[in-house]
This record gives sequence, structure tokens and C-alpha cells, in this order.
Amino acid sequence: LDAGTARDLLAWLREQQRAGVQVCAWNGLSFDLRWIAHAAQDAGLAKEVALELYDPMFQFHCQRGFPIGLASVAEAFGLAERKLMHGSQAPQEWATGDRQLVLDYVAGDCRITNAVVGCILEAREVRWKTKAGKLSREPFPRLLKVREALELPLPDVSWMSEPLPRKRFLAWLEMQP
Repeated sequence: LDAGTARDLLAWLREQQRAGVQVCAWNGLSFDLRWIAHAAQDAGLAKEVALELYDPMFQFHCQRGFPIGLASVAEAFGLAERKLMHGSQAPQEWATGDRQLVLDYVAGDCRITNAVVGCILEAREVRWKTKAGKLSREPFPRLLKVREALELPLPDVSWMSEPLPRKRFLAWLEMQP
């Protein structure tokens, strides 16, 4: 992805947001937009997009204090499509030349994210499978933009041995103008 194409993508996403489109991504704040910002060499525009992004995973973290995976939520909602690989495998597959597999993975992730967001909006809650295999739920009366989720009070994480701080998702934003 060259810088010009990445900047065009950011500009298009921002246009869509300004037009009222709910641009959504699962962990898009911490992952997707951080890397698009780097590729575009335009962290300022990426920050604008990030703060107006709907990121249900980040909202969930703000409410509960821990992240959950897209695959776990999709499974809990009974969605049939499954992820082709773990996201951490994509760079390695790309580097070894299996680019079609990575493109298929990304397209599948987009479809799963859209389906999950639809389920969350309809159910007004997030469902997920815990590591113990139990179905769990968290009320989501509405999706919040990242900017709005940042206003939520910090959750009680006193029960966690190593809580994941909210700032971990935001570190790249704080370095930007």
C-alpha cells in the first residue's frame, strides 16, 4: 500500500463519516488505523477518522476492562462464517507470497465484522464465548464512537492480575497533533 493510496483511503473514510455513515471496525482503533496512518504518512487525518470510528471491541474494553475477539463474538451470535486465520498470521502469509489468502482473510473479516455489528445493533448487547466456553453478554444500548467511548468511566478491573490499560489502544493517537 503506497502512501498516496493510503491517504486516499483515509480521506474517503473521513468523507463517509462526515456524510453520516457509521464506519465500523473491530479493534480498528488500535490496529487498522494505526497502520493506515503509518502507510499514509498522515497521522493527523488518521486520528480524525479514529476518533469518529465505531469500534465495538474498544467500546467493550472501555465498559468491561478487557478485549474480546471477533471470532468469539461471531460464534456467540451463531454466525456461520469463520475467520480464515489469526490476524497475526497475515503479515507472514503476505511476506511468503500468499497474498490471495490474506486478501480473502481481510474480506472475510469485513463480512464477519458487518454481521457482528448488525447483531449487536439488533440485540442491543454484545455476546461472546468465554475461554471456559460459557456464553456471556454485555449490554450495548447503542454503538459509541471512539470519542464517546473515551468518556466512559474506567471499569473495575481489581479482579485482574494484569489489566490492559485503555491507553494501550490510544498510544499512537497521543503522539499526534
